[in-house]
Amino acid sequence: MRWILLATVALAAFAVAASVQAEPVQEFSFELKNVKADGRFTVVYTQRSYDTTGVVPTQPNEFHLRLPAGAKLRKEFLTKRVFCDVRKLDRTRDPRSCRRSQVGTGRVLVDARPFITDQIPADLWLFLAKRTVRKAVASLAILGKQDQSAPVVRNIPVVRDFRAPIVFMNLFDEPTKDGRYGYKLAFGNSPNGGGATSFYIAETHVVNRGFTLEKRRAICLIARRGRCVRKKVQRRKLFWFTPPKCPASGKVSFEAFFGYQSLPDSVETTELSCPHFRR
Repeated sequence: MRWILLATVALAAFAVAASVQAEPVQEFSFELKNVKADGRFTVVYTQRSYDTTGVVPTQPNEFHLRLPAGAKLRKEFLTKRVFCDVRKLDRTRDPRSCRRSQVGTGRVLVDARPFITDQIPADLWLFLAKRTVRKAVASLAILGKQDQSAPVVRNIPVVRDFRAPIVFMNLFDEPTKDGRYGYKLAFGNSPNGGGATSFYIAETHVVNRGFTLEKRRAICLIARRGRCVRKKVQRRKLFWFTPPKCPASGKVSFEAFFGYQSLPDSVETTELSCPHFRR
């Protein structure tokens, strides 16, 4: 069975008081597919940022997503044994060093104008890791590496040799009063937040497949004189996230927040019909 739910959110354009008005636009889409009977599912996330006037878009100083209520990390995954060793990942720059905690892959196009005209392609790897800020539940550690086969990378030494830092998105268990949202997913450090930078993420495409763990439980089949003489081990595979709750409306909601210094903040939502998850 294959369920594909696609929702595209076009965020409103904002005008700045100037002779030429800047009109930044953020476009997003979410696709939910490959929903399995054992609870696994794949999320495909895409984003495109641009300005209708052709200039580099105004960068948000804060960005976070709110996930629908009920979608939570299982407690079995919140251990040091499962988390990615981020120090090792940063030292080796090899995604295989955290293979068991990898949740997804992606690709971005970086806009570095006015310094570099062509967009710079880079590959992404996402891993489950421990939190980087207080009160968070855990984080997603994101490793980015520029595509060395692209001419803009290969022919410009400063681009070719650039070592991007590990970027973190922290998960906070902060349910809203209306019961629509549970987790908040926010950057702990981001190339688009916390001050001016010389580049902007123009396009993002991420495929998040998650991962599973095997949970074992011993059951006593035969006991004699208070001792178990024959046991059976039950094995159960757990997917890293629990599915969201389906409200009476039959739709789950996602919310995106963009905070700007020079423009009004933007809060946008999108709704998807509930898939038939097995809890």
